[in-house]
Amino acid sequence: MAASPPAADREAELLAMEEERNRKIQQFEEEERAKEAERIRLVEEQRSQTVAELEAMEKARQDKIDALEEERRQLEEEQIAAAQKVGYVADEVDAARQQKIKEI
Repeated sequence: MAASPPAADREAELLAMEEERNRKIQQFEEEERAKEAERIRLVEEQRSQTVAELEAMEKARQDKIDALEEERRQLEEEQIAAAQKVGYVADEVDAARQQKIKEI
């Protein structure tokens, strides 16, 4: 026996409702995937920015270390030059003293 027209209408209505429900589920899942993709993109963007900031901080730190090492090297050179000058002056004073002793 074939389904009566009201039963066929009800079956078509239920089928349409199920299709609508499936469409809404699919739409919801697509929206959730899009939101998750955006969250991932934002996290990656923030991570990249943080990495870039850390790299910049490390470069600045290394530049400061390099500048301080250069300054220390220059100060050591100046100290050595000053010590050599003091030694030279001391040698001249000693030579002058020796000359004075010879003259006396």
